[in-house]
Amino acid sequence: MFDSEEDDTTDMNEIVCEALSNQVFEATEVELKRQGFAKVEHHEPILTEDLAKIYSSYDPSSPDPKSLQYFVWFSIIFHLICRGRENLRLQKRQSFSVSVDGSGQKYVYQHLDELDKNHRQNDDPFDSSGDGRMYENTENPASCPVKAFELYLSKLNPALDSLWQRPKAFDNFNESDSVWSCNAPLGKNTLGSLMKTISVV
Repeated sequence: MFDSEEDDTTDMNEIVCEALSNQVFEATEVELKRQGFAKVEHHEPILTEDLAKIYSSYDPSSPDPKSLQYFVWFSIIFHLICRGRENLRLQKRQSFSVSVDGSGQKYVYQHLDELDKNHRQNDDPFDSSGDGRMYENTENPASCPVKAFELYLSKLNPALDSLWQRPKAFDNFNESDSVWSCNAPLGKNTLGSLMKTISVV
C-alpha cells in the first residue's frame, strides 16, 4: 500500500517537473527570439536574370506608386530576410529605420522585429530588432534600395500607420502628389503573393 502511494507521488512529481521544464523551455525560446536569435529560414536562390528583371521594373527617373512599392518590398525581403506573410501585414512604417555606419554609408535596418506564430501570440510582435542591413548603392543610384525606401516612406498615407498601403492607381497619380497611397492597407493574401506578382510584371 505504502509502495503504491509512494509510486503515485513519484509519478506526480515527474509530471510536474516535466510541465515546468516545458514552460521554462518555451519561455527561454521566446526570450532568445526577443534578443534577436531567431531561427534561420533558407529560401530558394533567386536567379540573376530574375533579379535583373525585378530591379529593371523600377525606374527612379519616373517612379509610380506600384513599381516603387514592389521595388521596396522586394528589397526589404531580399536584404533583411523578413518572415512569412502573416507578419508582413503587421509591419508599420516604424518597423524599419535608416542609419549611417562608421564609414558614412547609409543603410536600412529592421528597427522592430516580429514574433512568429511559433512564439507567444500575446507578445508584442515588435519587441526586438534584427541585425541585417540594407546598404545604399552609391555606384548605381538608379537601383539604390535606401533611396527608394526613403521615397516610399515619404509618400505613405499619413492617416495610416501600416507600412504596406494600397498604392494609388496610375490614372489617379501625379508624381508631384505628396501622398502616393490610399488610406487602406494591403491584405495578408496580397502581400503573401507579391513575389509571384512582381516576377510576371
